[in-house]
Amino acid sequence: MHLFKQVEKDIHLLVRVKTSQITNRIKVEGEQIIIRVKTPPVKGKANKTIIKMTKKLFNRDVAIISGLTSTKKTLLVKDIDINEALERLVKNIESEK
Repeated sequence: MHLFKQVEKDIHLLVRVKTSQITNRIKVEGEQIIIRVKTPPVKGKANKTIIKMTKKLFNRDVAIISGLTSTKKTLLVKDIDINEALERLVKNIESEK
């Protein structure tokens, strides 16, 4: 499974979301990127949290392009290449250890 897909100047990021968690956190488990959010999946609140978290992580504009009501989502991260995205994700994981 590919977690990232380069699409012109942007990437598509495949993630799995767990809502109503104790903390907000982005991590890799096995071959999946897991986004844990405190907010419940009610009226788009969890999606807003996901966008806020990934914008902060990648320092880019982010949108959910598929899976608005699913735990499996595809995020569009604007103007970033795969190498930079991977570097930022690894730094995030290392900072949480």
